[in-house]
Formats: sequence, structure tokens, C-alpha cells
Amino acid sequence: MSRQRSALRKKTAPPGAQLKQVPTRELPRKTDELVSRQRNVKTARSTSLPYRPARSHQSVSSTTERKDKERLQARSRITTRRSLSYWQDYLLWAVAIATLLLGCYSLAGGSLSWPIQSAGQPVLASPDSGEPNHPILRVNRVTLTSDQWHNAVQSAFSARASSGNYQGGTQADTLAINTAAMHSLLDPLALTSLAQSLGISTDTNALYQEWLRGASAKDRETARQHEGDLAFQHSMADAQLRFDVVKKAASLPVITSAQAYQFYVRHPEQFARAAPQMQLQQIVVRSLSLAQQIYQALLRGESFTSLEAAYDISSPFYRARGGDLGWVALGGSAYPPEWTAHALALRPGQIAAPFSAGGLSYILKCSAGPDYQPWPFADVQEQARQDLEQEMLQATLTHLLENAEKTMLVEVLDAHFAGIWQEFQASLSQ
Repeated sequence: MSRQRSALRKKTAPPGAQLKQVPTRELPRKTDELVSRQRNVKTARSTSLPYRPARSHQSVSSTTERKDKERLQARSRITTRRSLSYWQDYLLWAVAIATLLLGCYSLAGGSLSWPIQSAGQPVLASPDSGEPNHPILRVNRVTLTSDQWHNAVQSAFSARASSGNYQGGTQADTLAINTAAMHSLLDPLALTSLAQSLGISTDTNALYQEWLRGASAKDRETARQHEGDLAFQHSMADAQLRFDVVKKAASLPVITSAQAYQFYVRHPEQFARAAPQMQLQQIVVRSLSLAQQIYQALLRGESFTSLEAAYDISSPFYRARGGDLGWVALGGSAYPPEWTAHALALRPGQIAAPFSAGGLSYILKCSAGPDYQPWPFADVQEQARQDLEQEMLQATLTHLLENAEKTMLVEVLDAHFAGIWQEFQASLSQ
């Protein structure tokens, strides 16, 4: 073996080189130096890295709090953006609703403030404006307030609009609404004054019992259904008081069969066995002023069908038919009350003046009808006699109340109502 190693050294050593014999005892020392150098190299590499001290619990908690805070801030920003978006939506809806209300106000003529102003008088604030309730008139030592007036005007306006007579806020509308409102406030006072002067009791319970004694079987059944209803009892007591005043202040009318039949012929709608039907044409536009222009063109002889085709905004189905609605059953909920009232006032060939209902303006033309299909006179003769008697009693009572209102002692407590009261007095003298 030693000979082979010696031969190998001889082959690998360069020419002329002398082999150096290393003592065996020095090998461990050289080996220790190599290991030491390797350790020093490892130590130098490990200590050359940046120092990273161990994190304490406090630093970990601080980092967690920072992350939580960032998450809360992010959520806050998202919530803020959503809130702004919601508020923008609410604002847009508010603007849309306000625009709709203003449009309805404009279509109604722009005169919905209460009370309705008289000629040359300023418009008073409505109850919603925060105006305190205050006395406006003193009539026969009874004080009337602004709240009572506002409610009376509102009821009068609704009645005129539903009757089809409202013309969009004209001076005639103002006078009619104010007059009706004043009557609704003064009529009860005048009725009480008349009853006292005639010696008639005004006790509600006594009047109701008197009405009940003379009521028909059908009315007594109605009273039984409204037992304990004070509003119903007051209404029947008031009707009995009006009857007693007329009966004592004027002679009751005697109705003949011929008079009942004439009433039946004049008012077929009161004896219709079904809803009346009419054949109608209509033009629908958004502006009352435009409807007035179209109406003037119709009065000049222009074709209803051609004007309907040019201006009508309803469905293509009706435009293709020249606005012909066909036979329409009236009296239901399909049409506004004012629309029905204008239609029923027409006769074949007539055209109604423009009017507004439900935010639109209409022009109606009657082609045929109205067909009420009334019950035969023999079946409704007694009803016709009672209805005519009620009409005549009401006309007599109205005359009595107006005469009493002419002599009332009235003191104007609010200067705004001076002109309204003068207009009312003028209407009584007509």
C-alpha cells in the first residue's frame, strides 16, 4: 500500500518538485485551525445581518390597534359615501314631489290659498302657515274665527270643484266660493234665530225624537243601525228643525201628480236604474291655456277630429279614433267627479268648455246621450213627489235664511274680511 501511494505521488507531482513531508502530529492542529476559521466565517455572516430585536406584547397590541383603526376609518368613509348618496336620492325625490305639487297648484289656477281673496283684498295665510286662530267676525254676539273660515272655504272649494263648475280660479270662482263659505257659517245662526222668533225648540234630543216619530220604516231601520251615533242624531235633528221652521213660517207645498211627473222628466238621473251612459269624444292636453286655444278653434268651426289628432296626449288607440271614447258609463270611480259633472251637463252636439281634473285639461263633446234608463214613472211616483217636496222646502228655507241674514248685526273684527263681507251682502240683495 505504501508503495502504491508513493507511486501515485510520483505521477501527480510536477517535474522537479520536492514532496514535503508533514509530520503526523501537526494534522490535528491544522484541522483545528480550519474548523476555527469556518466558525469565524459563520459567525461573521450571522452577525453581519441587521439586528431585529424581539417584539414585545405592547408592540403587537399597538399594531393591532392601528389595523383596527384603519378598518374603522375605511368603514366610516364607506358609510359617509353611502349617506351622501342616500341624501342625494332624498333630495331628488323632494324636488320631484315639490315640482309635482307646484304643477298641480298651477293647473288648479294657482288660487288654493285660504281664505279666497276678494277683489282688491290680500290673500290671508292658510292654517298651515302658522297663523294663530283669531276672531274675524261677530254675528249676533257670536264670534266666528279664522279657523272656522278656512274650513268653510275648503269645503266650498271641494264642492265647487266636484260639481264641475270650477273654472280654474276666476273671479267668478272666488265670489262663488266665498259666498258659499259665508252661508255655511251664517245659516246655522240664522236658523237658530228664526226658530227662537217662531217659538220652536232647538233642543237636539227633542228634535231627534220628533223626527224619529215621523220617520218611515226604512228611516227607523237606518236610525237603529246608527244607534249611539251623535253625528247622525245631530243631522236628523237639524233636518227636523229646518222642516219645523218652514212649516211654521210658510205654508207647506201641495204636490200634484202632474208636478211630480214634470219633476221626473226634468231629473231622469234621480230615477236611473243603472249608471247613465253617454257617447263622448275628448281632447286631453297638459295646459289649460292650450285647451282654451283649442276650444276657440272649435268655436270657429275647426274639426274636432283634426284638432284631437294634432294636440291630444292620450293613448294612440283613442287618437286613431279621433278621441272617440264610445259609450261610457258614468258615475263610477273611473273618472274624476268634475269630469263626470261636465259630461252630464252636455247634450248631443254640445262641446264643454275646457276644465282641469287630475292634473290634465279636457275638452268633451257629446255625440249621444245621456241615457239614464229611468224606472217607469208609476214605479217611482211617490219618490218623485217626495223629492220635489224636498226641493221646494229647501228653496223656501233658503229664502227665509237669506232674509234673516240681511238683518243680522255683524261686526268685522279683521279688516281683511271687510271686502268679503260687502260682497256677501251684495249677493243677498240680488
